[in-house]
Amino acid sequence: MSLHIQIIGAGALGKMLAHLLSQAGFKVKLYGRSGLYSGSTWIKEGDREFALTLNHDDSSPSEPALCLVTTKAYDVPEVLSQGRFAHNGPMVLLCNGYIEPLIKDFRSIYPDLEIRKGVVTRGAKPAPDGRLILSAKGSIAWGGGKHGLTPIEKEIFARVEGVQFDPFACRNRKVKWYCNTVLNTLAGAFRLPSNAAALTHPLYEELNAEVFALMRELWPGEFSDARAMKQILDDLIKMTEANENSMAVDVRLGRRTEIEVLSGVALTVNDALIKFPRLTELHKTLQSEKK
Repeated sequence: MSLHIQIIGAGALGKMLAHLLSQAGFKVKLYGRSGLYSGSTWIKEGDREFALTLNHDDSSPSEPALCLVTTKAYDVPEVLSQGRFAHNGPMVLLCNGYIEPLIKDFRSIYPDLEIRKGVVTRGAKPAPDGRLILSAKGSIAWGGGKHGLTPIEKEIFARVEGVQFDPFACRNRKVKWYCNTVLNTLAGAFRLPSNAAALTHPLYEELNAEVFALMRELWPGEFSDARAMKQILDDLIKMTEANENSMAVDVRLGRRTEIEVLSGVALTVNDALIKFPRLTELHKTLQSEKK
């Protein structure tokens, strides 16, 4: 029975991972909404271009040695309910947001399944001509779980540039949640033309303060330096100042957003309207944009 790496989610991140792993010699199966992805996509990485073509051979059964979930957070419950994963683990969730409530029931059904969480800081942007353009900076990292790395994970981290083990993945995910919740909520609610516009927005400081307070409610005792957290976000915005925020794009195009795992988390806290009035107000604005 042959082993392979299974990627669930054939969006930009899933295709980027499929490209990086297949280029390193790993056998990859990529799944989209309609099943196995068998199309072809041109990948531009720096000055080089590659054709991502996955010809899946299903003539014999195969067991995934590793499952990478690259869907949007709101699709995670459906993905898990389908049971298409390596039951002997591990499963790596490369999704943004506060997703623990989405996987709580799943954890109780499969208590022995190794679940890790990852952080993605490398971008992949679809071009108008259909190519997928990979950014030169950033990484795809994961860690955590109850057990050590499996042999195939060790091989991936050794052979694939930009894919790495992160022993602090859980904490770094929380920092990314903070950044996304401030920036995406603001950019999406006001349809900001670029990330740079967030830094000078009248509500930027207030929203930073509220999201940091929410962060401390969710993870008591883990974060104490509001200035340091805001500096991380300030630096991130400056590095991506020309970009149109992903949630602003989703709102502009009438697509579903990930607000429930970002600003929507405020609504799960007691006295949310009193503690986080601006955040809940902007969340409702984004909810009204949903179609």
